[in-house]
Amino acid sequence: EELPPAAPTRTPGGPTLTPASFAPPQTTPQQASEILRQQGQGMQTLPTIRLEAETTLRVHWEQREEKSFRIWVVNTDPNQTDPRYKKISVAFTKVPSIGYTDSTLIPGEYQIQVETEAGWLVWVERLEP
Repeated sequence: EELPPAAPTRTPGGPTLTPASFAPPQTTPQQASEILRQQGQGMQTLPTIRLEAETTLRVHWEQREEKSFRIWVVNTDPNQTDPRYKKISVAFTKVPSIGYTDSTLIPGEYQIQVETEAGWLVWVERLEP
């Protein structure tokens, strides 16, 4: 039995909806290798990470207290003036949180800075294409 062609419909006060098919793109999972893991209490600067080439880092965090919590990735090169790579905000929250943020960085030396009064766990992975 043949169905009538789909016609656009209108929702009250909304946009015109046209039926469409969707096929998700083929994706391959990215491999990750952990390069740093540290837990602590309060403000700390983690050991330096050296990147020889443009690299995507995934910075994970876990903090379970109702306190201000912020993570930065900081390029330690004093000649680096490009704000996209000098000091990058990775996380900022005032409630317990668990998450991660990906950042693509140029070659250089970087430090992870944790600003909080809370206890925390941070780990960094290098994403491989």
